[in-house]
Amino acid sequence: MRYSAFTFLVLWLVTPCSCRGHILTRGTLADIVISPEAAPSEKIAAKELSYYLHKLYPNTCFEVVRKKTRDANHVIYLGCVESFPQLGKHIGNKELTRPESYMVTTARIDGGNVGIILGSDSGGAMYGVYNLLEKLGCGFYLSYDTFPSGRGDNFSFDGWELSDAPLVQDRIVFNWHNFLSGCSTWNLSDWKHWTIQAQKMATTPCAYTPMATTRW
Repeated sequence: MRYSAFTFLVLWLVTPCSCRGHILTRGTLADIVISPEAAPSEKIAAKELSYYLHKLYPNTCFEVVRKKTRDANHVIYLGCVESFPQLGKHIGNKELTRPESYMVTTARIDGGNVGIILGSDSGGAMYGVYNLLEKLGCGFYLSYDTFPSGRGDNFSFDGWELSDAPLVQDRIVFNWHNFLSGCSTWNLSDWKHWTIQAQKMATTPCAYTPMATTRW
């Protein structure tokens, strides 16, 4: 998939920080560690991961940092092969060679169990985040997001084992899903929302379908 600067800007501006204003108690802090060399899309992916994991586990605050803090009870490393090459040695014999491929796994680092989301490139890292969230119960659709009901348990790395790669490079989404009005009536906020949701669904958010007026 080809990412535009507009897509990154939209995601960066609208993604909230999940832990802002959250009062922490002992044993509720998790670090999401990104590389100092992280690309803009990796930073966006980290903010998205923080926001949605906090939705799933409200008793845990997920903070995006560039270095693991001493107070963290859980650590998640997020990046791609280029920006975080040291993570490669923790994914075993599985190599990330295909564009936009990713791997989600756990490993022992510095004596502790950590989560790893590693992409072959920055796009792969972002897809790893969204696909992991879907595995944990989130749903991403063109009109809205969904979350599993009744989930308030403590955070763990259960289920953090998955990997994938796109079958084709371009995955175009049809932008006339709300059939009664269509994209011809959309405002800027509608286009922003559609672009973000299409990104979450691993499609190319750049399709436009003009429709001619028809008399019935």
